[in-house]
Amino acid sequence: MNVTISVLGPELSLKQDLALEPESPTLKDVAGALLEQDRTKWERILNENLPSTEGYAVLINGLNIQSLEGLETKIRDGDEIVFAVLLTGG
Repeated sequence: MNVTISVLGPELSLKQDLALEPESPTLKDVAGALLEQDRTKWERILNENLPSTEGYAVLINGLNIQSLEGLETKIRDGDEIVFAVLLTGG
């Protein structure tokens, strides 16, 4: 199963594909897989088991995880997960 992970922010921008083993992983599983793959790259955004969502909006196929099942949201083949830095100003 493959998903696309994107990070959008003023200091960091990346997009990568990720192959996952479990047939129906959750967002929490994806976070663990990213940290296992490359801890240095992901530790700014993720902590040990959870997305460190403070300062980030986490979207799955354009929907905020707060309107889904949060970290227990099931991820499916072809999904796009976006970590977007929240910006404010005026």
